[in-house]
Amino acid sequence: MGMSINVNNFIYWSISYENSNTTNDEDELELFTGIIAFDIGKEKFNLIKLPKFWRGNDGGDIAKIFGWVSFYDICG
Repeated sequence: MGMSINVNNFIYWSISYENSNTTNDEDELELFTGIIAFDIGKEKFNLIKLPKFWRGNDGGDIAKIFGWVSFYDICG
């Protein structure tokens, strides 16, 4: 996890995580990118999954832009 941001009483982190896929005979490791949101008032964590096209991409970060949580990736 990198830096965190605070938006509307939630703390957000951009994360990369892995999940083993056991639907076939061979165990395959799948990499995902997502955002963890911690609700300060309820003291609960939530995982926000990113669209599948980010699968395996451990790049990117989050920012607060115009009061919204934004995910971005700088290619290059």
